Amino acid sequence: MKKVFGLCFILAAILVMFIQSEMKWNVKEKGIEEVLSDSLFEDAATKFGLHAMGVSMEEQILTVRIDNVQHKEDTYDYFKEQLDSNGIADYRVEVFVDQIDL
Repeated sequence: MKKVFGLCFILAAILVMFIQSEMKWNVKEKGIEEVLSDSLFEDAATKFGLHAMGVSMEEQILTVRIDNVQHKEDTYDYFKEQLDSNGIADYRVEVFVDQIDL
């Protein structure tokens, strides 16, 4: 009888750990999608000349592309602050400048 209770306890512990890890992943996915809203894109486009934004969930990288090198550091700080304020501090931010000289 003790073996049955012990086995049930171990199985329950494994199940709880599995469910918690799945829930954390779903919360993180939902969190990054909320950060990448249309209003955030529009706000950054107006402030920094943002023209593209994407995320790699596997590598945990947020990539943004801007038009002017002058705004690179401000853009990085802005997006890093947005991620941190939404509890997504483990994502890296990469800013690329696509400055076209005509």
